Amino acid sequence: MMKHLRLSLLVVLMLTTSSHATPSGDWAKLERALSGWRVSEAEGALKRLVAAGVTSPRLDFARGRLQILRGEYAEAVRSLEKARSVGPLALHFEELARATAQETRGYVTRPTADGHFVIVHEPGADELLLPYLEHVLARSWTSLTERLNFVPEGPIRIEIYPRVDVLGAVSPLTVDEIRTSGTIALCKYNRLMVTSPRDMVYGYPWADTVAHEFVHLLITQQTYNQVPIWLHEGLAKYLETAWRDSGRPTLERRSEDRLAKAVAERELITFEEMSPSMAKLPKLPFTCRPWPVFLMARPDSGR
Repeated sequence: MMKHLRLSLLVVLMLTTSSHATPSGDWAKLERALSGWRVSEAEGALKRLVAAGVTSPRLDFARGRLQILRGEYAEAVRSLEKARSVGPLALHFEELARATAQETRGYVTRPTADGHFVIVHEPGADELLLPYLEHVLARSWTSLTERLNFVPEGPIRIEIYPRVDVLGAVSPLTVDEIRTSGTIALCKYNRLMVTSPRDMVYGYPWADTVAHEFVHLLITQQTYNQVPIWLHEGLAKYLETAWRDSGRPTLERRSEDRLAKAVAERELITFEEMSPSMAKLPKLPFTCRPWPVFLMARPDSGR
């Protein structure tokens, strides 16, 4: 009798411990996956929490973030509306999802032939860019996944915006910060966010820029977003030309010159100044160029 009672108590204890440990562990796994843009892992953790009977604004917040990572902006708005009690961060994501849903309404989606990417763009002039963009993406996939020894979850979403102002609307950066820093593209929320070169009077080196942002995505997923900004940007800058025929990373000569002068005159940007984003650095001496061109030289150096 006593033996059976002890066994029953042990089973109850195990079940009680499991019911409490599983949600706690899945919350940690969910947050880590969301931070690292690991969609399938986040989906798994979210499903386990739902199966465990968890219902809360916190869960709606996590679901909304996951929907943003999947490019489901309208759905994310509805989830995040239920999560407003979580606080300012939930409101921030709700506003971001709503703005992105509005800005990309009517965009068309085109998967690349290899299935690794999905290109989302406004109908019209930017369709001329697509064959060239697909070529760059295919070569970038081959070169960069091999060099970094990591194959990301796919397909990777790349959104092309007709104007730099749209980039400001769908990202945490303000339009003033974008125009001041010369930022033309971002990698954020599990997607490459690229301004159409037709918005620039003289265009810009968009192919290298796309590859640069792809490096950021690979690093974020591979490390669960645990790499410091200075290393992130250094790797992205070093590898942004690896997709070209030579396959050898190179640095633009103008950038080499600026870097050499900055080293000689002790005007390098500090690691602290790079955080939280290179796009928030002071005004650059040249405009209408993507910021990676000026990676390591202090922007107020006058060169």
